[in-house]
Amino acid sequence: MKLLNDWEKEEVIHKSKIVNFDFLVERNFIDEVKDGFYYLSKDGKTVETELWKKVNHELAEYLDIKDIDKEIKRFIFLLNSYNEIKDIGQELIGKIANLRQTTAKDVHEELGMEIE
Repeated sequence: MKLLNDWEKEEVIHKSKIVNFDFLVERNFIDEVKDGFYYLSKDGKTVETELWKKVNHELAEYLDIKDIDKEIKRFIFLLNSYNEIKDIGQELIGKIANLRQTTAKDVHEELGMEIE
């Protein structure tokens, strides 16, 4: 998904080809040269930062996230839990392979699991 045009490559762009035109106009990030052609009047990094803030805010609203820091901590906790469970599963597969005197790969295949 392209959020911004490459303003370094094309310094003047027609409004019909400007990505996120309304956002750029509302925030006074672009100025009209003539007949619907615009140039970026602010620093590109500043514009990109503000656009990402807007996108993140809209996404948080859509997902009904009230506290982003809390949600990040929750995600990390769930990811760590997943990794611990996966590690335990891999250990069990290794023990099964040892008991059967075969490879973990063979046990994975027998269980219909793909090896990462």
